[in-house]
Amino acid sequence: MTTPLGPTEVRCPICLDVFDWDDTDLFVFRDGAYVPLDLTGVSDPVKRHDEMIGVYRRCPNPSADMAERHFLPISYASSGPPLVIGLVGRTEAGKSHLLASIISEMERGGLAPLGLHVAPVDEESHRRYLREHVASFVDGGRAIEHTARVQRDAMVTFTDAVLVGGGGGRERAVAFFDVAGDDLAVRTRSMRFVLALDALIFVVDPEYALRQGAPSDGDVAFETVMARLRAQPGLTERLPVAIVVSKSDIYRFERPVARWYRRPSLSAYLDGQPDTAEIVAESRDAFAFLHSRGARAWLRPYETFRHATLHFVSATGSKAVADERTGGHKVFPRGVRPRRVLDPLGAIFAMCGLLGDEAARKAGV
Repeated sequence: MTTPLGPTEVRCPICLDVFDWDDTDLFVFRDGAYVPLDLTGVSDPVKRHDEMIGVYRRCPNPSADMAERHFLPISYASSGPPLVIGLVGRTEAGKSHLLASIISEMERGGLAPLGLHVAPVDEESHRRYLREHVASFVDGGRAIEHTARVQRDAMVTFTDAVLVGGGGGRERAVAFFDVAGDDLAVRTRSMRFVLALDALIFVVDPEYALRQGAPSDGDVAFETVMARLRAQPGLTERLPVAIVVSKSDIYRFERPVARWYRRPSLSAYLDGQPDTAEIVAESRDAFAFLHSRGARAWLRPYETFRHATLHFVSATGSKAVADERTGGHKVFPRGVRPRRVLDPLGAIFAMCGLLGDEAARKAGV
């Protein structure tokens, strides 16, 4: 098994080094640069807490294997080690749409049925994500461009992060990684962030996986990430996984998708008490749906990880079409209407203990 972190230790999701998290080596981002924050003489707790808003902690990078300095918001680990979730899947699987819908639903209070509240880890970067990704997509019905690829050894950081608390467990930062599927499919130094993940959402693109002539080896991004994780002792036994059949709106009138597509969001996790029978039933139906249609290779995460659930979701509610008025950019003419996008998150929260110890025991299929 992997060695657990101590109560004040954090694994940096950028360089993978482990270090003690404290209130030293603090910076503020000002005029396009990180500037050291001097709190000498600020002893009043009210003033100190006010000064700490928007502050960053510099990663010491103990191994000294990165030339570029990197920083994490002070709220990232102020409540203990964060929950780091990675979205895995091929380019065009719908990962960016799914994440934008998840963040949007959380902003609208979608986790209230679990007794959870949400706040930004870093106000500025969170609002930038909402402005640049969520607003035009969810409110404007404009499709999100494919995630840009990164250079082979470029520094990769999380896409957005929020503080989640109020359930049976304590408050915890939740960070999401969303990188291009083509990058996930190659084993570069930049992609080693997957070794810092605490949970994964594998996104199955049914338009690709169920088409005639789909590759028998499945999603290369799935396989590359799983190979990297299998090489680390204990990870496949420990990491919780949610496998989602994205774009389920395409099959919303077909069985068994119709049964789940119309079911209210988070119905299996109300009040933070997982309904094991419902979780098993949806996982069984999603497994059968993919298996019976020849997409068996896309089920390998379920066979690889000990704790896994399967879900039918739709980040958009309909297909995008090219719009000549926007230069051919794809839009959703009927608007964006997410369905059940928070259910995979509810499963992961339960399995990771965010809903309490009893929920963690009941949630993993």
